[in-house]
Amino acid sequence: MKRYSTDMGLNPLLLRISGELTTSNLWSLKFLCTGHVLLKDLERVNEAKDLFRCLCEKDVISKEDLSFLKELLFRIKRRDLLRNALDTTSEEMEKELQNNARISLYRLLLFSIAEDLLKNQVEHIIFLLRDTLPSNKLEKRTIFDILLEMETSDLLREDKLDSLKDLMKSVGRNDLMNKIKTFEVTRKVGPQQENCTDEKSHAQCERRQRESPSPLPEVEPQGSYMMRGETLGHCLIINNFDFEKSTTIRLKNRKGTEADAEALTEIFRRLRFTIDERKDLTAEAIRQTMESYRKTKIDKDNACFVCCVLSHGKRGTVYGTDGSEVPIKDLTAFFNGRNCPSLAGKPKVFFIQACQGHDPQHGVPVEEDSGDVYESDAHPMLSLPIDADFLVGMATVEDCESYRHIQTGSMYIRCLCDQLAIQCPRRVDLLTILTEVNKELASKVLVGKKQMPEFRTTLRKKLIFPVPLPDRNTLEAGESMDVST
Repeated sequence: MKRYSTDMGLNPLLLRISGELTTSNLWSLKFLCTGHVLLKDLERVNEAKDLFRCLCEKDVISKEDLSFLKELLFRIKRRDLLRNALDTTSEEMEKELQNNARISLYRLLLFSIAEDLLKNQVEHIIFLLRDTLPSNKLEKRTIFDILLEMETSDLLREDKLDSLKDLMKSVGRNDLMNKIKTFEVTRKVGPQQENCTDEKSHAQCERRQRESPSPLPEVEPQGSYMMRGETLGHCLIINNFDFEKSTTIRLKNRKGTEADAEALTEIFRRLRFTIDERKDLTAEAIRQTMESYRKTKIDKDNACFVCCVLSHGKRGTVYGTDGSEVPIKDLTAFFNGRNCPSLAGKPKVFFIQACQGHDPQHGVPVEEDSGDVYESDAHPMLSLPIDADFLVGMATVEDCESYRHIQTGSMYIRCLCDQLAIQCPRRVDLLTILTEVNKELASKVLVGKKQMPEFRTTLRKKLIFPVPLPDRNTLEAGESMDVST
């Protein structure tokens, strides 16, 4: 096979590779890309070049980051393309994937089962599923299609494998049934104990887990982002208070924002982030700060990036202190895989607490604390990144107000910091934490009004901050963590 030039452009390279792939290779690639590409988009893919186009559009593959493409070729055993097109050996990939695999162990389990099944066994499985799945979903389908349809029908998922085990038993594949059992055990005990290969090993693994629990394992929980290092990354806090010099629109100073900044500083410092607070930035200064971070602050050792924006805003934008707008989409774009390769495949988290700005800000008494005064805060930021590995948390849902205490900060930031302090020591993932934030804020009753936060995400794995924090009850009243709404 001809060896490709390493300085070939991305599109010509992908076109050459797609021309070398077989139909069965394409089925395999589509299945492995589930979770990275929407199923409706995968259904329209008939050629490898179409799949590569989807992956490029979602920034999963880029000229600066070919790691996912390499992993795909390695998984489908196209070592020739890996070597000749991407100048990478199997040995290099095996080493790389020990810590940086982007295809989940669950997806690889299903893939290995699909590859091991014989044609008559697949036909038997289709026959067994005829009363469970719609007949039109079973006709002329590959085993990959059947597995995806089982997932769509909620017959199959990472924590629901009984139906798959029953099918393997029915077609006489006890070896594959045991492989599933092994996965279930390693999923419970953690990836540091993955070499359980038979029934005796299963029992040993379970016994070790009971006798020697590891509340803070060095290895990340299966299916989670790698979060290691003396520091996990940067937490940039943009804290805009003084809007007296705003020229394009009249905006009030944001009383109480210092409490928000202090609370965020406290919690993310405990989570091993390097804190950088920038105060009273104009729109251009916000852009310059983002560009500076992209170029000079972020490196390959960063596991994560967090950005908290405390400012006025309107739907889809935040305001600089000069009253000029910065679209949220522009802020996140600085850190996508194309513009910031060091963060490719790593989580980028944005929390937005932005004031509405041009509507009157009336004090709102709170039923359970009627002596306090709140101001309205923030239309939601709904221009969200299409890139992978982003999470944007917003103070409120579309067209609704949120509230900021004029002395002690916003309801949203307080609740967020409280839940991070409580849940992170328990190894709870960030999406679950934000769901608790939604639940808590939704239960608060304002006079005639409610507040409902929202988050949008393209995270591909669980995001767990692996740092033990003191129990919330041990913190003394009046500390900066104890922000009130």
